[in-house]
Amino acid sequence: MVEDILEVQDKLPNTQINRYTWGEKEDNTLGGILYASANIGSFLHLQALSGSLKLDEQSLLVNDTFMKVIQKNSVNQSIQSVRINNDSKGYRINGVTSPLARFVDGSEDFASLAIVLLQEQGNCYVRIREGKDKEGKAYLEQTIKEFLPESIQPEIYSLKDECQHIQTTERMLRDVFSFFAIVCLIITLLGIYAAISQDIERRRKEVAIRIINGASLKNILYLFTRLYMALLLVATLLVFPLMWTITDSMLKNWVVRFNYNNPLFWLSIFLTITLFTGFIVLIKIQRTARINPAEIIKAE
Repeated sequence: MVEDILEVQDKLPNTQINRYTWGEKEDNTLGGILYASANIGSFLHLQALSGSLKLDEQSLLVNDTFMKVIQKNSVNQSIQSVRINNDSKGYRINGVTSPLARFVDGSEDFASLAIVLLQEQGNCYVRIREGKDKEGKAYLEQTIKEFLPESIQPEIYSLKDECQHIQTTERMLRDVFSFFAIVCLIITLLGIYAAISQDIERRRKEVAIRIINGASLKNILYLFTRLYMALLLVATLLVFPLMWTITDSMLKNWVVRFNYNNPLFWLSIFLTITLFTGFIVLIKIQRTARINPAEIIKAE
């Protein structure tokens, strides 16, 4: 039932961040580092975009995103990996692999990643034959029990379960952020409603005089709508660039993100507020226009 076994220093979703330098100009970039056994290419069915997938103590593999950062053919180029403890060692790039993100995070827009040969024991991944998941898991649990005290029960997780567990915090933050975003949007719409209602109520006498002088409902709607649309346009030009900057700074280190660079995203927000504003103006003006202008002026 077992097809292959892969050893890694840390869990695949827990890729460590490292700084890499290369070339005479000491160009550098941040990227993940994965220590794994030499069969990682065959285990994850990776493809060599250039070079080979052979791993040894003097060489490493990089993904295609890493290659784009270097901006030239990296095969056989000398590169230096600076670890967290500032212990540096020179490596030769032996090959460029296909994207590893679908195995690690489910996204194709993964950051730069280097794969280095594992020199010590670590975590173990077992690939079970297709259709033998339940039997394979039961076999592994029974095998591990033979080496553990009876009071300890082995826990076996799939790679998918690992990714979901590690991303629990991110999902909670996403849900909390979405909730407060909806609340802020509701508060904004309520604020627009209150401001328009108060303004139209304050200008009831003006509306009545215009109606007496022969102004139609269409003319009055155009008068008020033009003012509010101008204010909305000015606010949009000021707020949207600021919101884009804040969103970009918050999400620049995230692998999976919504497409906030899509103009349709911002256009949909603008159209939602515009339609809401137009609807409120229409309702309020119609209610005011139904009242006898003489009664309004008399009350004033």
